[in-house]
Formats: sequence, C-alpha cells, structure tokens
Amino acid sequence: MGNCTAVPSLRRTSNKSRTNTRHSTIPSVSNGTQLNLPKRETYVVHNNLPTTTESPFWVVVKHRRKRKLQTNRIKTTRYNILTFLPKNIFEQFRRFANIYFAILIGLNWIPIVNALSKQVAFIPLTVILTITAIKDLVEDLKRWRSDSNINKQITEIYDKTSKTFIQCKWQDLSVGNVIRVRTDQTVPADILLLSSASKESTCYLDTAAIDGETNLKQKSDKQATALSTAQAASLINIPQTLSSNQQSPTTNDERAATPSSITWDFSSSAQAQLNQHTHMIYYSSQRIEMDQQLRDREITETDETRTNETIARMSEVIAAQKLPVSLVVTGDDLSVILRHKAKEFIGVASQCQSVIFCRVSASQKRELVSVAKSVFKHRILAIGDGANDVGMIRESHCGVAVYGREGSQAVAAGDFAVDRFECLRRLLLVHGAWCFTRTSELILYTFMHNCGYVFIILYHQCFNGFSGAVSLHSFYLTLYSSLFTVLPQCAAALFDQHVPEERALYEPQLYQYTLHARCYQMWSYWVNILDAVWQSAVIFFIAYLSYQNESFNDVSSFGFSIIFSMIVTSLIHVVLQTSRIDWSLISSIAFSFLVFLGFTLVFDDVCVVCIPGESPYQVSYQALRQGRFWFTNLLTIVTAMLPRFTVKCIYNMMRNPLN
Repeated sequence: MGNCTAVPSLRRTSNKSRTNTRHSTIPSVSNGTQLNLPKRETYVVHNNLPTTTESPFWVVVKHRRKRKLQTNRIKTTRYNILTFLPKNIFEQFRRFANIYFAILIGLNWIPIVNALSKQVAFIPLTVILTITAIKDLVEDLKRWRSDSNINKQITEIYDKTSKTFIQCKWQDLSVGNVIRVRTDQTVPADILLLSSASKESTCYLDTAAIDGETNLKQKSDKQATALSTAQAASLINIPQTLSSNQQSPTTNDERAATPSSITWDFSSSAQAQLNQHTHMIYYSSQRIEMDQQLRDREITETDETRTNETIARMSEVIAAQKLPVSLVVTGDDLSVILRHKAKEFIGVASQCQSVIFCRVSASQKRELVSVAKSVFKHRILAIGDGANDVGMIRESHCGVAVYGREGSQAVAAGDFAVDRFECLRRLLLVHGAWCFTRTSELILYTFMHNCGYVFIILYHQCFNGFSGAVSLHSFYLTLYSSLFTVLPQCAAALFDQHVPEERALYEPQLYQYTLHARCYQMWSYWVNILDAVWQSAVIFFIAYLSYQNESFNDVSSFGFSIIFSMIVTSLIHVVLQTSRIDWSLISSIAFSFLVFLGFTLVFDDVCVVCIPGESPYQVSYQALRQGRFWFTNLLTIVTAMLPRFTVKCIYNMMRNPLN
C-alpha cells in the first residue's frame, strides 16, 4: 500500500468473538513500536496525513472476508418467465376498476342477483386483463433489449495470464479488474483511476448523462507519494503585496484588498456581471431647471422646453402601445421570493411577456412549477433537457423533454420527447390539439355508447315486470362493447384529425379551439346523453312495434333485430363524430361488422345448448331471410341517426369555429 497510513476503527464485539480473534503484529509508522491488532477489525486508510505521538497511524492490510459480490450486469425489467403471470395479475388487481368488475363477477354467481350467465360474465374482465398484460409484456421486452445492448458492450481488462489487455463484456466485469478506457469511450462501471496517459496524470470526464452538467470534470490518479492533499493545502494563507504608483481612490474592484496587502485563500469567491458600472458620478436634479425659456438675441420669438409635459405624453403613448415587458430573476432572489411572496410574484410574472430565471437549482424549478399549479387553474407544461430538470418535468401536468448532450434522464421522465426546442411548436399546435380533441371525442362517445346500451335494457324491464330477463343473448350483451364496436373507437382515437396539419401550423389561432376546450363542454355532454336516449328508444320501440303481432317470431328473433340495429348504429355514429375519414376508420368498421356477422352465423349454427336456458340455434339464419327484418332495421337506423346528422350539418355551416 506504499506510504498509506491507517487508523483502526474499533467496534464492539462479543466476548466469544474476542477470545477467538487472532492478533498480528503491525509496525508503527510514528514511533517504530509494535501493536497487536485483531485481523478482523476494520481499518480506515488515510493518505499522507501527518502523524503524531498522540494520534498514531498504522500501516495495515485490511482482511477481506470471502463474500459474493454483485455483478456489473444491469437489469431494469420487471418480470421474467416465471414471475410474469402472477406478478402482472397482482399489479392489475391493485387498480380499483378491476376489483370492481371482479366483485360484479362474484355477485353474478349468486342466483338471486345474477344478470348474465356465469361463463359469459368473465369475458369483459378477461379481455381487459389480457390486453393490459400484452402491453406490459411488450414494454418489458423493450427494456430487456435495452439492458442487453448495454450489458454486451465491450471494454478492455488486463489479463494476468497473457499479461495483455483483452476484450470483455460489461456484464462480465468484477471487482478488482484493471480496466483500460480510451478517449470518448463510456465508463463501464464504478472505477478508481490508477493512471492516465497524460503528462499531468489527469483525465476529463463528461458526466452529462448522469447529472446533466456539460462541463468536463477533472480527475487525477491518487498517488500515495503525494506531499500534501487538498485538505492540508486549503488551510494555508499566502500573503502577497499589491503596490501602485497612482494616487487614486479605492474602487469597487479593490474591495477585497487593502492598500498594502491582499490575503489570498482558496475560499474566496468572485462575482461577474455584464454592463455593470464600477463608478458613480453624483448628480442632482435641482441644478437643472426643467422648464427653461429659449430666446434668440436677434429676434423676439421664444420657445419653451416643457420636459415634464413631454414625459407625461410619452408615458401615455407607451402605455397605449402596451410595450412587452420581460422579467429577469436570479436564483438567490427566487429563493427569497418563494419563501415569502410566492403567489404575489406569480401574479406579477403572469403580466409579463416572458420571465427569465437564471442560476436556479433543480429544487427551485420544481417548487416554482408547484406554486404555479396552485395559483393558476390552467395546465402547466414544463420543458427541459437535463437531469436537473427532472423534478420540474414530473411536477408539471405535461412534461416535455429534449434530446441533447445532457443525457437521457429528462427523456425518461417526460411525457413527450422532442429532438429540438423548435419542435415544441409542432408538438403543441398539431399533436397536442389532435390528442386533446381525440380524447374528448372518445370520452363523449363512451358515455353515449354505454348510456344507450343501459337504456335498451331498461326498456326491456318495463315490459317484463322487471324480472331481470332480456331478449338479447348473454354473448351479445358481453361482446357488444368488448369486441363488436371497439375497433372503430380505437381507430378514431388514434388517427382522427379535426384540423389538417398544414393549417394548424400556419394558423396558430386555431389552437384557441383546443385551449378553451370548446369540443368538451357541459352542453356537449348533455347533447350526447339526449342522443343516447333517442337512439335507444328508436331502436327498441320500432322493433317492438314491428314484431309484436308476428306469432312465428320468438323473443330471440326480436333480440337479434335489436342487437343488429345497435351495432350498425354505433358504427355509423363513429363516422359522423369523426372529422377525418381515412382507410383506418373504414377498414375497422368493415372488419367489426364482418366479425359480428361471422360470429353470429357460426354461433347460431354450432352453439345449440352452450348456455342452459338460451338457445340461439338458427335464429340469425331465419331473420336474415325475412324482408321485414331488413325494412325494420333500415327504418330504425335512419330514424336514430337523422337528428345527429342534421344537427352536425347545421353546426358546421353556422357555428363551427374551425371553418
């Protein structure tokens, strides 16, 4: 260990351990004596500190116990082959919605309160759990591939057998390996610098990926023969003399010195500011008359300079023009403001066109966003590109990260990621507006869709004495929302565009439509609820009036006519609600309708007694061959969709703000 010195850090041990501990003789550095120390004690090594007789330091070799060390392999995945299914199911049932549906399935097994067959009741929850599990599996596979790419990167380690450097994967590194890292290579593990190729035995590290700092950090190898350390050097004061032949007063530049000498130490700090004057000239406004008369000696005409009136008029002009005002706040000032006048400061800052914060810490950024969230009712967006912006990004409602030189921690914490700051315009005006409009339409459609489904069941109960029985088969009731109508909803929520991309970029004022949530207001909610009531009433009562006098049609045929109208009406409703009809929407609608027909024909032909008490055998075949069935459904679909079609046409011609 060279000239390293160490002092034992004694620990309390039991009597049994003291009796069984072996001792060794270790020579003293300070006085040349010997001391018996237990081998299993822990020693703290100090480099190059002076030794005295009062505090002896000892040269020791630390005894290392044999224990299994951690590998250098990284793992960010959440599952493996054995734990995926149980762990994923456990995590999904931590959500209240899944617990709610599980309780409903349990209640459905009670004969008194059951509404569906016991086998069919599992389908909705099973579909939700399966889709979520597939999503989690895909995301975990992406994390596994990322970990694998990092673990399989190559570095160089010293081989004692061949006495040369050989290539080794990062995941195979272990404690004690001698690693050679070349210029512009990533450090594979936590290492201790032993030597450097530079003459100064130093190297410069770029830690932007860790802490977001772009400045290079200097590291030097720890030589045991160094004469002194930085701790000892920081205690030394070096007096210097400052002399000047000029007879001038002391200025602000010399505030840290005296006319005779200056004391320099390592703890002194300096401040630099741009465009700051170092001298002041005394000025008194009383020496100048603000209102003076100007007279030409040769002529009698005079003129007066009305400075006060001119300033007053100019101030009015400036106020009328509403010149933009910007505010600059430093980190020291911000810390005081956030402690005492946080809300008042946010109110003043909101009246400025822009506010610049310089030299602020990561905690101050996060606290500033938190205060803004508590004051304003609007959504707060935070954008950053470094590790010190992670807290601010997570605290905001919407966090945007920028790929840059300062690592990927901000990208991992943000909701969105862009390549450059100039992409923020496209993110807000195009994708942000699209995303908000799509989400609003999906929510409104979901309310309307489920409300119409429930009202049709309610109408059944009014005609069967509220017995709980319905004319619709249990499979149709279950698969109506989970299979037959789900794809068009997803297509509209993913690809709908209420405004074309080019128009959204060249007409930024259209963002007001999204900013003020004109597509998602209370009146739009009630319009969709009333539309659901109308559609459900039309679907049920037209079918009821059409089939009530037909003796050869049973309840199953009546129920098949209703479910057929429900599905077709729901698919047409998606077309009327979206603003852009493309191949994804058309193909999803066609596929959903074909899935419904295929399932119906196969199910009615194969499933005779699949569910006791419900036999749909050959019902669809008989209904599809009847003219009454097609006429009833055509009348039902046109009548149900006519009000929405008419209102949308009038709205687009007269009040649509996007036109």
